[in-house]
Amino acid sequence: MPEKRLFVSLITRDITLSDAILDLIDNSINAAMSKVSSPLDSAEAFYSFLGDTTRKIETKIRINISDSQIEVVDDAGGIDAETAQTGIFHFGTAAGAHSTKDRLSVFGIGMKRAMFKLGNSISMTSEHPSGGFSLKLNVREWEETPQQQWGFEIEKLKKYEGSSPGTSIRVTELHDEVRRRILDPTFIPALKDKVAKTYAYYLGRLAKIFINEESTEPIVFEIGGNFAHDNFRIDNVEYNITAGIAPQSEHSRHTHEAAGWFVFCNGRALLYADKSEVTGWGGGILPVFQPKHRPFIGLVFFYSAFPEELPWTTTKDFLNQESAVWQEAKQNMAALARPIVSVLDQRYNDSEPDSKDMARLAGETTNSLSATISVPRTFSAPEKKTKKMRTTTRIQYDVLLSELQAIKKHLGQSNIAGSAVGRLTFDYYLENEVGTK
Repeated sequence: MPEKRLFVSLITRDITLSDAILDLIDNSINAAMSKVSSPLDSAEAFYSFLGDTTRKIETKIRINISDSQIEVVDDAGGIDAETAQTGIFHFGTAAGAHSTKDRLSVFGIGMKRAMFKLGNSISMTSEHPSGGFSLKLNVREWEETPQQQWGFEIEKLKKYEGSSPGTSIRVTELHDEVRRRILDPTFIPALKDKVAKTYAYYLGRLAKIFINEESTEPIVFEIGGNFAHDNFRIDNVEYNITAGIAPQSEHSRHTHEAAGWFVFCNGRALLYADKSEVTGWGGGILPVFQPKHRPFIGLVFFYSAFPEELPWTTTKDFLNQESAVWQEAKQNMAALARPIVSVLDQRYNDSEPDSKDMARLAGETTNSLSATISVPRTFSAPEKKTKKMRTTTRIQYDVLLSELQAIKKHLGQSNIAGSAVGRLTFDYYLENEVGTK
């Protein structure tokens, strides 16, 4: 029989503390999504849903972090006891068992791995209109308890009759490495930044996220109106690629740190401003990313009602580069990007792009979600300027003053300028030696 301790060690070793917390946020967002009445059965429907900023935001997700506990609380509707028993506390998702509105819970291991990653003592309560559950788990004791079928003992709760059913997860007895990481003064700011980037298309549309009582504001993705776009499908995965020039304005996040490729799976950011070989830069598909390419922005949106088929790793923080979907998409990304990169190469050589020139090339600012559900189109490269043929040139040369004075004396014009002497001698040679004037 496999050792639980080995299993827990294996599944938690390769996930960061930040990504473990994001896994818990994913569960809250999934719960919020289950309340959505509109169908999300296509990429266009899904991104139209995310693009609806008029929807009333009902879900709040609160993450409270200290060196003694980590708590994630939401009012997203809760989880009923039956789903807990037959679904979320299983290791892995049974075939055909995923929710039709589940878009961020993929492999059936995220929440459990996240809790194991954080600490030893886990307390979870979920209030639900049809009856929720509570769980109290000591991980070390669970590891040492032999079970033919692994599982957790949960207590069923009565039907919740309040107005804000939801779920609370509290982890105490934090692991030493987790506590040390939290005490690092850079951790919380970095986590806030990662949440803002990862859930940019959910924040302010589906949910509000608070970290230690501070609201997390989404990062706005925009692109210039002059962009290339195309739609693709492989099996159950639809994906859209948009590439263009970032808007040039005082409100734009157009910096080197915000240039490159942005890759999303079901609206969750997977790669942010990538300029590496992973997305083709410097790998023989596109050139090495240089300062002259800074205006470039590319957006790739993968969507599937079957999240396991998307090209992400189990930690959802990187791409599965062996995925057939990703390998096909990478080639199509390069095809749409090349005309834009070519324009930047031709106009700037190795220099920094001119902001006014880029503003004209980019066109009017366009919302990225509007762009990603548009019809296929191509990038409009500016017409090449034809070089004007020069009809004149300047001749300059040095002569001995004695020779110049001799010519002036011969001409009988002692005050004539040296340039005029040059013109007279040139005309004389042209008329008498070349035969033209």
